[in-house]
Amino acid sequence: MITRNEFIVLIVSFILGLFLTHPLGFSCDESCIHAVAFLSCAFAFLNMEIYTFFTGGSVWNPIAWGAATKSLVEDNSNKNKLIRKISFIFILIIDILIIYGIYKQSWIFN
Repeated sequence: MITRNEFIVLIVSFILGLFLTHPLGFSCDESCIHAVAFLSCAFAFLNMEIYTFFTGGSVWNPIAWGAATKSLVEDNSNKNKLIRKISFIFILIIDILIIYGIYKQSWIFN
């Protein structure tokens, strides 16, 4: 279940990604719209997962597709903490790649 604060992070990140990548006042063909939507959604999802990691919630595990780590409330063992840290590092790497894609697609920086 998504919390109110996670939802706020999701919406703000999506709007920020959309604003940075969508060419205001320029024509945007179908491939441009797909790129803008993908980058904005991925950026928002990953930022929500980073927020969830810092609040101790259950985090998506990019290493095992479709899996999620347990929250710190459910399992506070050292093994779970290690899995969470590894997942966080991979989420951060993917987020940096998405930020690079937003930078390359952005109308502000080009």
